[in-house]
Amino acid sequence: MIRHMKRAIKSLTEEESKTLLLQIFHRVNMLDETAYSEKELIKDLHGMADEILCSLPVFNQSEEKQKEVHIIFGDSASGSLKFGLNQFGLTGHKKQVITFPDALSIGPVWKMDQPKGLKQRGAWMERHQMIFDEDASEYENQLSEACSAIRSIPEELPIIIWTGNNANEQTGLRLALSLLKGKTNEIRIINTSSFFSSDHAPVTPISTGEIQPETLMTIYKKNRNAALLTMEGRNTFENQWKELAATKEVLRIWEDEKVRSVPEDYFDALILKAAKHLQHKDRMLCMRLIGEVIGEIRDTQSIDDFYIEYRIRQLTRNGVLEIVSVPDKLRFCYLSVRSKNETVIKDFHTRAE
Repeated sequence: MIRHMKRAIKSLTEEESKTLLLQIFHRVNMLDETAYSEKELIKDLHGMADEILCSLPVFNQSEEKQKEVHIIFGDSASGSLKFGLNQFGLTGHKKQVITFPDALSIGPVWKMDQPKGLKQRGAWMERHQMIFDEDASEYENQLSEACSAIRSIPEELPIIIWTGNNANEQTGLRLALSLLKGKTNEIRIINTSSFFSSDHAPVTPISTGEIQPETLMTIYKKNRNAALLTMEGRNTFENQWKELAATKEVLRIWEDEKVRSVPEDYFDALILKAAKHLQHKDRMLCMRLIGEVIGEIRDTQSIDDFYIEYRIRQLTRNGVLEIVSVPDKLRFCYLSVRSKNETVIKDFHTRAE
């Protein structure tokens, strides 16, 4: 067993290894912030181990056997899909999945289907500390490569685009369809949120990245032959992308079955409300505040915690919150609500209610 596991791990690409690690961290975070239990964590870890072992037989499959292309948004969702496709026995899965790695609910999407838009987005993400492992140019290259991969899909291959009811994936769906404009590929959309609209699970995942590979495959089997996206539907999504790509806002939410651009301080009221609730003996840990806010919105929105940290940083600069201790990173600081800003805080609370 251990010998096979070592061989399977060695055969993983760097991207697959990072995705697997990200999935583990994501589930540990769920253990701290949600009703996700240790029993479920152990079960999921066993499942991941089984999926790694099952990945060995298909690595020698040829590209010629590729029958369809999957487009998915987010590294965690991509990792789960790749493991699932492999376990399901689909050939050439390593070349089938195109991953758009970014969180499109945050940051500018102005003209993002063009180089100048990607450059502006990269500069904004770097300036506000939303990217860490690479600089803005490397980040822009990753996005550019994803866009190019989508544009380069051969027209004879059918395409499946995965999405969920959240601003990140729904924005990505519209971007992907704009990049496919003019192509004649057969396109199907799989909305993972629709699977949970009945009684399939007690909790509905807000994003595809939260769904286990085996469940993704159940969704795939059910929808792989679903109705094709019509030309009218494609035109609608393409026009919606044009509207999004013309905006300068840096935050988007999913509301009333639509992607809505909102002011960047949209969640500030909730942050201040949570801060007042958490503050004990004149201070609170920033990381705890971030977790509280994410926990409040996770049932309806999928927003990266680095965006909440960015808004907390802005609130400290505006004098509404105060840093009590100063370690290297803001999220490890202790904060307090400044009493002299009581009028401002009261106004924020009114907006949050």
